[in-house]
Amino acid sequence: MYPELQKELETFERRTPKSAAAHKKNLKRIPLGVASNYRAYEPYPIFVKEGQGSKFRDLDGNEYIDHNLCFGALMAGHCHPAVMKAVEKRLSRGTMFGMPHDMEWELAEEICDRFPVEMVRFGNSGTEATRSSNLKVVTMGCTTPRW
Repeated sequence: MYPELQKELETFERRTPKSAAAHKKNLKRIPLGVASNYRAYEPYPIFVKEGQGSKFRDLDGNEYIDHNLCFGALMAGHCHPAVMKAVEKRLSRGTMFGMPHDMEWELAEEICDRFPVEMVRFGNSGTEATRSSNLKVVTMGCTTPRW
Protein backbone atom coordinates (compact mmCIF):
# COMPACT_ATOMS: atom_id res chain seq x y z
CA MET A 1 0.00 0.00 0.00
CA TYR A 2 1.18 3.52 -0.73
CA PRO A 3 2.46 5.29 2.40
CA GLU A 4 0.15 8.26 1.80
CA LEU A 5 -2.89 6.01 1.59
CA GLN A 6 -1.83 4.11 4.71
CA LYS A 7 -1.58 7.44 6.56
CA GLU A 8 -5.12 8.41 5.46
CA LEU A 9 -6.51 5.04 6.56
CA GLU A 10 -4.87 5.42 9.96
CA THR A 11 -6.38 8.90 10.32
CA PHE A 12 -9.80 7.53 9.32
CA GLU A 13 -9.56 4.70 11.88
CA ARG A 14 -8.41 7.11 14.62
CA ARG A 15 -11.36 9.46 13.93
CA THR A 16 -14.06 6.78 13.66
CA PRO A 17 -13.77 4.16 16.44
CA LYS A 18 -17.55 4.13 17.05
CA SER A 19 -18.19 3.35 13.37
CA ALA A 20 -15.66 0.51 13.64
CA ALA A 21 -17.49 -0.85 16.70
CA ALA A 22 -20.91 -0.51 15.03
CA HIS A 23 -19.63 -2.34 11.97
CA LYS A 24 -18.19 -5.15 14.10
CA LYS A 25 -21.54 -5.50 15.92
CA ASN A 26 -23.51 -5.47 12.64
CA LEU A 27 -21.37 -8.23 11.14
CA LYS A 28 -23.00 -10.63 13.62
CA ARG A 29 -26.47 -10.17 12.06
CA ILE A 30 -26.10 -8.42 8.70
CA PRO A 31 -23.97 -9.74 5.82
CA LEU A 32 -21.00 -7.40 5.26
CA GLY A 33 -22.28 -5.43 8.26
CA VAL A 34 -24.45 -3.16 6.10
CA ALA A 35 -27.96 -3.25 4.61
CA SER A 36 -26.79 -3.11 0.98
CA ASN A 37 -23.59 -4.15 -0.77
CA TYR A 38 -23.04 -0.60 -2.03
CA ARG A 39 -22.42 0.57 1.55
CA ALA A 40 -19.67 -1.98 2.23
CA TYR A 41 -16.06 -0.84 1.93
CA GLU A 42 -12.75 -1.35 3.70
CA PRO A 43 -11.86 -1.04 6.43
CA TYR A 44 -15.49 -0.26 7.42
CA PRO A 45 -18.14 2.31 6.46
CA ILE A 46 -18.92 5.52 8.31
CA PHE A 47 -22.04 5.01 10.45
CA VAL A 48 -24.33 8.05 10.43
CA LYS A 49 -25.99 9.41 13.55
CA GLU A 50 -27.86 12.46 12.22
CA GLY A 51 -28.15 14.86 9.31
CA GLN A 52 -29.17 18.45 8.72
CA GLY A 53 -29.23 20.20 5.36
CA SER A 54 -26.30 19.05 3.23
CA LYS A 55 -24.30 17.62 6.13
CA PHE A 56 -24.32 14.62 8.45
CA ARG A 57 -22.52 13.55 11.61
CA ASP A 58 -21.14 10.11 12.28
CA LEU A 59 -21.36 8.23 15.57
CA ASP A 60 -18.11 9.88 16.68
CA GLY A 61 -19.41 13.41 16.05
CA ASN A 62 -17.37 14.07 12.89
CA GLU A 63 -19.20 16.26 10.38
CA TYR A 64 -19.19 15.54 6.64
CA ILE A 65 -20.71 17.03 3.51
CA ASP A 66 -23.23 14.45 2.28
CA HIS A 67 -22.39 14.15 -1.40
CA ASN A 68 -24.58 11.03 -1.61
CA LEU A 69 -27.89 12.47 -0.30
CA CYS A 70 -29.42 8.99 -0.49
CA PHE A 71 -28.72 8.66 -4.24
CA GLY A 72 -30.79 11.75 -5.05
CA ALA A 73 -33.83 10.99 -2.87
CA LEU A 74 -32.78 13.80 -0.52
CA MET A 75 -32.37 16.55 -3.11
CA ALA A 76 -33.68 19.06 -0.55
CA GLY A 77 -31.14 17.83 2.01
CA HIS A 78 -31.67 16.33 5.45
CA CYS A 79 -34.60 17.67 7.50
CA HIS A 80 -35.58 20.44 5.06
CA PRO A 81 -38.32 22.50 6.78
CA ALA A 82 -40.81 22.19 3.89
CA VAL A 83 -40.33 18.42 3.72
CA MET A 84 -40.60 18.08 7.51
CA LYS A 85 -43.86 20.09 7.50
CA ALA A 86 -45.37 17.96 4.74
CA VAL A 87 -44.36 14.71 6.46
CA GLU A 88 -45.74 15.85 9.81
CA LYS A 89 -49.05 16.76 8.14
CA ARG A 90 -49.19 13.39 6.38
CA LEU A 91 -48.44 11.39 9.54
CA SER A 92 -51.78 12.35 11.08
CA ARG A 93 -53.72 10.94 8.09
CA GLY A 94 -51.87 7.68 7.51
CA THR A 95 -48.67 6.98 5.63
CA MET A 96 -49.13 3.80 3.61
CA PHE A 97 -52.12 1.83 2.43
CA GLY A 98 -52.37 -1.57 0.78
CA MET A 99 -55.38 -0.40 -1.24
CA PRO A 100 -55.97 2.33 -3.84
CA HIS A 101 -56.07 5.90 -2.53
CA ASP A 102 -56.15 9.48 -3.85
CA MET A 103 -52.42 10.04 -3.39
CA GLU A 104 -51.74 7.57 -6.24
CA TRP A 105 -53.89 9.58 -8.63
CA GLU A 106 -52.42 12.90 -7.44
CA LEU A 107 -48.86 11.71 -8.04
CA ALA A 108 -49.74 10.14 -11.40
CA GLU A 109 -51.39 13.40 -12.48
CA GLU A 110 -48.33 15.40 -11.41
CA ILE A 111 -45.96 13.12 -13.33
CA CYS A 112 -48.11 13.19 -16.47
CA ASP A 113 -48.33 16.99 -16.29
CA ARG A 114 -44.55 17.35 -16.00
CA PHE A 115 -43.39 14.70 -18.46
CA PRO A 116 -44.55 13.51 -21.89
CA VAL A 117 -46.33 10.38 -20.62
CA GLU A 118 -50.00 9.47 -20.59
CA MET A 119 -49.99 6.88 -17.82
CA VAL A 120 -47.72 5.70 -15.01
CA ARG A 121 -47.32 2.45 -13.09
CA PHE A 122 -45.97 2.47 -9.54
CA GLY A 123 -43.87 -0.37 -8.17
CA ASN A 124 -41.94 -1.23 -5.05
CA SER A 125 -38.73 -2.14 -6.86
CA GLY A 126 -37.02 -2.18 -10.22
CA THR A 127 -37.64 -5.92 -10.33
CA GLU A 128 -41.38 -5.43 -9.89
CA ALA A 129 -41.48 -2.70 -12.54
CA THR A 130 -39.51 -4.81 -15.01
CA ARG A 131 -41.68 -7.85 -14.38
CA SER A 132 -44.86 -5.80 -14.88
CA SER A 133 -43.62 -4.33 -18.15
CA ASN A 134 -42.37 -7.72 -19.43
CA LEU A 135 -45.64 -9.42 -18.51
CA LYS A 136 -47.48 -7.00 -20.79
CA VAL A 137 -45.11 -7.70 -23.69
CA VAL A 138 -45.17 -11.47 -23.18
CA THR A 139 -48.96 -11.66 -23.01
CA MET A 140 -49.62 -9.42 -26.02
CA GLY A 141 -51.09 -11.61 -28.71
CA CYS A 142 -51.62 -14.59 -26.42
CA THR A 143 -55.19 -15.80 -26.24
CA THR A 144 -54.67 -18.12 -23.27
CA PRO A 145 -52.56 -17.15 -20.28
CA ARG A 146 -49.87 -19.72 -19.57
CA TRP A 147 -49.72 -19.43 -15.81
